Amino acid sequence: SGSPLFDQNHFVVGQLHGGQAACYNDLPDWYGRFSVSWQGGGTPETRLSDWLDPDLTGAMTLELFDPYGSGLQVTPFEDFVAHGDPGGPFTPSSQIYTLENNNDTPLDYEVSADVSWLVISDASGSLAAGETREVTVAIAAAADSLDLAYYEGLVRFTNLSDGEGDTSRDAVLRVGDAPVVYSYAFDDDPHWQSTGAWTFGIPQGQGGSENGAPDPTSGYTGANVYGYNLAGDYENQMSPEHLTTTPLYCAGLQGVTLQFWRWLGVERAQYDHATVSVSNDGSTYVDVWVNPAGENLNGGEWVLQTVDISAVADGQSTVYLRWTMGPTDPSEVYCGWNIDDVEIRGYGRLESLPTVQAFPNPFSAADGTQIAFFLREAGPAQVNIYDLRGYLVTTLADGGFAAGGHSVHWYGTDNDGRSVAGGVYLYRVVIGGHDTTGKLTLVH
Repeated sequence: SGSPLFDQNHFVVGQLHGGQAACYNDLPDWYGRFSVSWQGGGTPETRLSDWLDPDLTGAMTLELFDPYGSGLQVTPFEDFVAHGDPGGPFTPSSQIYTLENNNDTPLDYEVSADVSWLVISDASGSLAAGETREVTVAIAAAADSLDLAYYEGLVRFTNLSDGEGDTSRDAVLRVGDAPVVYSYAFDDDPHWQSTGAWTFGIPQGQGGSENGAPDPTSGYTGANVYGYNLAGDYENQMSPEHLTTTPLYCAGLQGVTLQFWRWLGVERAQYDHATVSVSNDGSTYVDVWVNPAGENLNGGEWVLQTVDISAVADGQSTVYLRWTMGPTDPSEVYCGWNIDDVEIRGYGRLESLPTVQAFPNPFSAADGTQIAFFLREAGPAQVNIYDLRGYLVTTLADGGFAAGGHSVHWYGTDNDGRSVAGGVYLYRVVIGGHDTTGKLTLVH
């Protein structure tokens, strides 16, 4: 993997040479000195000199290229992200960027924004060689009249003299709290895909005999949670095990966030791993939260966790959320994941969300199919399954629902729990007097 050793002047003076150490053991690693590796085994294949000094200059050091050694440099590298209720105030109200001229000659600069809700101080000027200047990007008064929504802008930093160092920073303004699009209180099992000891049900308050607190004895609200091993700790030397949601439809949404309550006990990330990740294709997942490397999480209380998943989820028609337990090392174990009250929030035109979706389709009785429906306001909803003759097979939902996304599952059984024959069936979803009908194909 490389793993260089540095001296006090930040020069590489050694390198990882061998050993048996890995993420999950305490075996030794061996490092070598550049002065030895320079001649190595005496052949081009076994020494560094042929590769780092092919012209035989005899140089003892080599400076690396500094990408910010000339031109305009802007710090910090972070984007400007603010939030507040409609009408303001917004926090933070501004972001200070430092401009530095790394040239030997003066340069002229300009800072501009492409949205009216940003205002910039010292937006243009000249910088002498080596001079720095602070430029403030602030929320303008125009933001006070913005409606509840997610707004994006771009701040450009331009070197008018020679263009070297031109750069930009994104600006994001969240006006109001994003509406809840999907909500899972775990009163019923949403039948998410799980591996290993991930289970839906009532946690047993066990585990924690060696480290940290035990599991809870109920959810944050209600009795149920989704958790890893509801009757104790996770295992030593376990492979990653996943809890994965059914696909969520986020097209037309911006600023999508995941919010949930967690009761989590896990050893620090150098040894054991607890992860939240997101995918928009069901195969490639991006980690959006990992347990900290500097501390153990001991559990013992419910913690509200909010994760920005907009980079992966915004505008996507299929979004999967995944909680992972593991991998773990051979030593200490803790109570692991317990999650409850999962919400997905997003800004946008909720009317752009489809009222009803059914997936997968076709489906098998073993895997089942999910019928997802969206209520733009609280009210009654009914979900029925019929055969092609129009006879009622089963009722999956019939009652009042809160505004937002909901889902029910069908595993190819009738109202008495008996398996039905394979073939084509009809689903009918009635929401607020409007009904949607579609076909489902059950494959045995």
